[in-house]
Formats: sequence, structure tokens, C-alpha cells
Amino acid sequence: MIARTNRNKPTLSAVSDLRHKILPGLLGVIILTSLSACQLERFRHEKYSCQNSQLNIAEIIIRSAKKGKEVKIFGYDGERTGIIEEISSQLALIRTNDGTLKLNRKTGALTVQVQNRYSRTSCKVSVFTL
Repeated sequence: MIARTNRNKPTLSAVSDLRHKILPGLLGVIILTSLSACQLERFRHEKYSCQNSQLNIAEIIIRSAKKGKEVKIFGYDGERTGIIEEISSQLALIRTNDGTLKLNRKTGALTVQVQNRYSRTSCKVSVFTL
């Protein structure tokens, strides 16, 4: 009898070799894709330079952008604090003893409400992340 071999059918060792070459590469691509989708930001420091003497606001510093956290507000006559009432990627609503600050985190537009008086100004946005 003559043994016939099918030349089109891969051998078991060829399939095993191919699997050992593809699986690590595929696993690497999956890991890199998942890591690039994550924000690996450990530290974020947002500074808004307003330079508005009428509102007594020179800079606003947000170190922890979470509801209930403290915000530093530097004025021309000293420093005061505010509490974040609401925050999103676009807006921050900050309550102080004097009134309410509504800060656009993207553009730096600032609206200040003191009792029934509203004032607007523009701030320069500077964000440092690590």
C-alpha cells in the first residue's frame, strides 16, 4: 500500500507554531489598547488667571476637581476659599462666603454672583497634569 499525504493540510506542529506566534502579539495589542483608553492621571492642577481687580479675583486654583472639595481663590487683598457645589468636565460651580462663581473649565469664562449682582470676566486657563 502506498501512503498518501495531503499537502494542503497543515501539520499539527505548524498550527501550534502559528498559535505561539499570533497569541502573544494579539495579547500585546489588547493590553496596549486597554491602557491607552485609561486616563493614567494621578495629579491635576487647574489654574485660572483672571486679573480682575473689580471682582477681587487674581487666580482660582482647583487641585481636586470633585464635589465638596476646596478651591483656593487669590485676590488682591488676600486669599479665600470656596467649596465646589457642582462640577463637570465643562463647568464648575463654586460657593464662597461672598457669593457664587460659575467657571467654564474649557474657555475660562467666569460669572460671579454676589447677592443680586452678576459680573462676568475671562480667565486664562492653565492645566498641569502628571
